[in-house]
Amino acid sequence: MDSTSVALNFIELNPERSNTIILLHDLTGSLLEWEQVQASLVDYHLLIPDLPRHSGSRKVRPLTIRHAAAACARLIRDHAHGSQAFAVGISMGGFVALEVAHSYPDLVRAIFISGTYDMKRAFPKGMYALPWVSAFIRHFVPSRVDQEQHRKKGIMWSRAFTRDARANSRLSIVQQGAREIRHFDLSRLVVRQKTLAVAATRMDSVNEVAALVGVLKQGNVESTGAYVEDAEHQWNLQRPELFAAGIQAWFEHRDLPEEFRHLTTVETGE
Repeated sequence: MDSTSVALNFIELNPERSNTIILLHDLTGSLLEWEQVQASLVDYHLLIPDLPRHSGSRKVRPLTIRHAAAACARLIRDHAHGSQAFAVGISMGGFVALEVAHSYPDLVRAIFISGTYDMKRAFPKGMYALPWVSAFIRHFVPSRVDQEQHRKKGIMWSRAFTRDARANSRLSIVQQGAREIRHFDLSRLVVRQKTLAVAATRMDSVNEVAALVGVLKQGNVESTGAYVEDAEHQWNLQRPELFAAGIQAWFEHRDLPEEFRHLTTVETGE
């Protein structure tokens, strides 16, 4: 099934609010990944989908960034107020958000992404797939062990999301998703929307996020980058209130929380 013709599974929250945000989860995640963040975004109309082959969208195929972007574009057209949305994405969801903005520019107002950068350059040769190898291993680890390992990192998630993440950690999904990220050419993007790219320092590459910012600035000089110290790659689950505060500040043209350290002109190579 082509994701352009089969609708994504999604939830809609706060429909009475004027401005829409679409929240896009990472590889092997699901819409339940945003439960803690969405609680702090009550002033926004929220669209939160499962991406292709994940959870409630498992029958939507194939799992490619471009097809996921097409499906998200359809969701925005059909359900966002004024057929426009602010886009938020983490990891693979960030790639999808950028592709929506690039391919369907009239649908996206501004962008907030985290953990999205060139994995091939950030990791030693042949090692870029390590994050997703661990995701696949999760499929075989007892759920209580999985939860405890993440709890030690400060990452808290519900039992329902644990079930989703384990079910979505099948080898075929992990392989396809990692392949998509490996071959996605960030340098080709023309993104006219103001974009904030964030690095979580416990895993993400600050230098690669800075390189991405250089690309984004070619489309909009207001695009910029930041990093958050002691944040895990999935810091939307580790520090959800801060994650939500950053989203709100960026989209509302306010100063970012002090925990967001600006990437300086030296780091971005400007």
